[in-house]
Amino acid sequence: MKRFLSLSLLIVALVSACTGKGNQEESNLPTIHTTLFLTYDFAKAIAGDKMHVELFVPAGVDTHTYEPSANDMLKAQKSALFLWTSSTMEPWMPKLIESLNIEKQSVNLADALHLHELNGGEGHDHHDHDHEHHHHHDNDPHFWMNPNFLLPLFDAVTQSIIAQDPDNRTYYETNAQIYREELQAIITDAQEIVATSPKHPLLFGGGFSHQAFLTAYNLPYFSVYASDSIENEPTIAHLATIRQAIQEQGLIYIFVDPMLTTKIATTLAEDYNLLILPWHTGHTLNKEDLDAEVSYLDLLKENNDYLLLALHNQPVLPSN
Repeated sequence: MKRFLSLSLLIVALVSACTGKGNQEESNLPTIHTTLFLTYDFAKAIAGDKMHVELFVPAGVDTHTYEPSANDMLKAQKSALFLWTSSTMEPWMPKLIESLNIEKQSVNLADALHLHELNGGEGHDHHDHDHEHHHHHDNDPHFWMNPNFLLPLFDAVTQSIIAQDPDNRTYYETNAQIYREELQAIITDAQEIVATSPKHPLLFGGGFSHQAFLTAYNLPYFSVYASDSIENEPTIAHLATIRQAIQEQGLIYIFVDPMLTTKIATTLAEDYNLLILPWHTGHTLNKEDLDAEVSYLDLLKENNDYLLLALHNQPVLPSN
């Protein structure tokens, strides 16, 4: 580990020397780094003009398999606050934290919510947050897809920022309240959609990160893949089951995570005249949408629109 540490610090020093002039032009504000798009959007809304927020993992890149570059290590070392999710979601983070000695400014959000099993054990909170959210859960790294964890996750981000800069507590709390109220309204809309809609099964054709949401609302579904990994192709028997379900249930939609779509989803759509609908998980976003400042709230609203459509199994898109 000492050899790894020395090599990492040497690379950081070299990159720092090469980019010194460029860094002079960067903001003098403290920087928050986040690994997920949704926590980036949370932090950006809360921090306002008091802190600079950057998405650490590049837009459109899989958080699970990402490998930090030398320049990434330089950025991480200069973070005032580093928000990450869990060692299950970002298995490369523990080594990064240890090698750069940035544990003090790093917040493991799963630990903050007492989801210690996502970090391989009991874990511990790096900041003394006052969270009382204890729900039944499994080891799904996409825990925020369960609406019971979404607001607590937002609150954990809020408290982490306040802990970093307590002098501006009132400013951060005001910003957080505005975003949180809209987030709560969207969650309430989803609850009402589920409560008042028929329960036609939902079909998922790409990487599957939606289990926590479906379980929370007890929604019936079929999925081509068992997880967000699309490396292991489904068996012929399983695909036959999916095809049978499409025909027997009269399904007309197939959901995909826009960042984890597959050829199989496209093939099923063509074979059965299905309409492909996006279902955003918020873990990442393509660069075009990120540059256009699409928010996580925008993605959730779109999810609700398409959830309503699919539960009713109606051949009409929601009006804008």
